[in-house]
Amino acid sequence: MPPPIKRRKTSQVEEVSFDFDARADYLTGFQKRKQQRIKKAKAENVEKDRLQRIEDRKQVSIVMSLGLDAESDTSITATRTTED
Repeated sequence: MPPPIKRRKTSQVEEVSFDFDARADYLTGFQKRKQQRIKKAKAENVEKDRLQRIEDRKQVSIVMSLGLDAESDTSITATRTTED
């Protein structure tokens, strides 16, 4: 005699609800979400530039405290030319 056939238990879905307002918000929100991403990226770039300026000032103050001028230190001038 063959083994018994195993049947999957399936649950019956009584009703599927569809939210038209949520769909409309999703479809019309692409431009809003894109603008939010752009705004966030600009804010991050501003913060990154601010931190870079602070770091540049620290490097200059270290060089000046050591008694070196900025033209003789090639590592600092090389980093400045590559960032511009």
